[in-house]
Amino acid sequence: MDPFVAALDAQFHAPGSAAAVYISQHAAPRSVRVIERQRTGIEGTVRPRPVSLGKVFDIRISEVAEPLVGDVVALNGAMVVLTIPPQIDVEGLTWACDAPLLERTLDVLRPVRLPDAHGDPEDTFTVMMSIPAARLDQSGTEADQAPSDQKSAWLRATFFVPWSDEAAKITPAYQLREGDKTFDVQAVAEVGTRAAIEITGIARVA
Repeated sequence: MDPFVAALDAQFHAPGSAAAVYISQHAAPRSVRVIERQRTGIEGTVRPRPVSLGKVFDIRISEVAEPLVGDVVALNGAMVVLTIPPQIDVEGLTWACDAPLLERTLDVLRPVRLPDAHGDPEDTFTVMMSIPAARLDQSGTEADQAPSDQKSAWLRATFFVPWSDEAAKITPAYQLREGDKTFDVQAVAEVGTRAAIEITGIARVA
């Protein structure tokens, strides 16, 4: 084995490294080893202090050939989205993946049937739980079959949430609420082995 590769392999299994799931936009999720570092900056002028600005993950090119902005790293229950183009090292062996942590709160709405003001059963939704999530927006679309003056703009997004028994219960019958938008769930898939759950939804925005 190449001595540089052997040394790198040892480094990625040494203290400070960790197992993670790499979630690509264009390939199946895969298990990887990463070295996690803090992105830091200085805040304040009278009493300057370091503050965390997110994460940087070193990932071997042998495990991820071409990481892209928008890909996700799942590690220790956190979902981190790559938002800055990764940089390869001078030896061409590792990527430095800059990934500020996205802190979104996602309300999961469960379908229920409750009596309305007249006592008649009515289908509605109730908040089952609130969970942290990473959100990746896809392009908006329009209802092609509608007349031009009745078309609606839609936002399609993919959410990644940490796996839990409760989150695993989400189905396309549920809705998601994030900020001022409510998404109809279109698809749900487990990522890795109980690492995360990928939820695709669509929301009307106009």
